[in-house]
Amino acid sequence: LRQNMRAVSLLEDFGDVLSPGLEWKELLGVRSGSLLSLPGSVVHAGPPSQCFRAVLFFSASPAGSNVPEYDPDTQYTAVMLCGNMTSLLWQQEGMTFPDRRFLLQMLALYIDKSNSKMSNHFAEGDFSECMEVLESKKYPKKENLAQTRLQYIETMAKKLTLCPSCDPFQHLSTSMSELDQVSVDGLLTNFDEVLCPVVIYKNRINGKILLNYPSENDTDLLTWEGSLKEEKYTLDFHEKYSSDRFDGKNGKLFDTDGSVITCWL
Repeated sequence: LRQNMRAVSLLEDFGDVLSPGLEWKELLGVRSGSLLSLPGSVVHAGPPSQCFRAVLFFSASPAGSNVPEYDPDTQYTAVMLCGNMTSLLWQQEGMTFPDRRFLLQMLALYIDKSNSKMSNHFAEGDFSECMEVLESKKYPKKENLAQTRLQYIETMAKKLTLCPSCDPFQHLSTSMSELDQVSVDGLLTNFDEVLCPVVIYKNRINGKILLNYPSENDTDLLTWEGSLKEEKYTLDFHEKYSSDRFDGKNGKLFDTDGSVITCWL
């Protein structure tokens, strides 16, 4: 777990929702002006009403404390967080069958405690289908025999491709040890019309150019470009700068279509 900084960050920021003592609670007859305090990121909603009402949400933390900036669009349930953690860790190096079985058992436990369907919040595929089965408790037959939940979980835990890998190098059968950084530190570019830092690497085995957009919050494929087999990025240095690192001025960076990618310090 500690090898995956994204997973560690998620637990630090939203781990409260996994507390076994945290249950759904309904407050009846709440008077106007009442103040309700909830742990960070706990999902909250008012009961149905035909009358006008207004709710003021705000966050607070002790002065000088190291608390992440409040994101009003981020609310995790136990199922959402456990499912996200399962996806992040599923194909991580060192994971074993008992580890994967434990993740699915915990996911099933939180699904049982939830009264909402969460599988449709995950991308279509084997993992969301697995969640849907756990939600419905309709386990498919195996060799014409009915499966218990544990048997179904053990079957899924043996499926290494159940969750898509968060490692962009799975597509290339390579690793960071094969990459050399060929750009200067502090290089900037536009990624989806947003100004962001970029680090350019070159694979010393096959010469492939990869672009990485460092981020504390993202470890998925969206933070990399050039990792797919059909992608071909090119870095051409001006002749007298061929031994330097790319700084946006001493050469040109091209995408798969041959368009120049502008970079600067």
